[in-house]
Amino acid sequence: MRIEGVNSGQLQKIYQQQRRLLDRDGAEQQRESGDSMEISAEARQIHNIAREMDEVPEVRSERVQELRQQVQSGNYEVDPEQVAESILAELNELEGEQS
Repeated sequence: MRIEGVNSGQLQKIYQQQRRLLDRDGAEQQRESGDSMEISAEARQIHNIAREMDEVPEVRSERVQELRQQVQSGNYEVDPEQVAESILAELNELEGEQS
């Protein structure tokens, strides 16, 4: 099962580009004492998400191996109620973000 969502690679690329711009602008701001810079709420949110993503491992190898063995042995079972609850939780979270 594949769940589509935020592409972490793209998000990290955007974060890194913004970081470089902020670093460059910060150096320029130090040279020009009268200038100021304001970071939008959206940019701060991207920064926070990217920082959190840096702390999460890309692949949980142990879990992947465990699931692979269960699938290959025919013992992998999906709890439909748990899947439905997860989908509803995701939808509720998305609706909350759009409000």
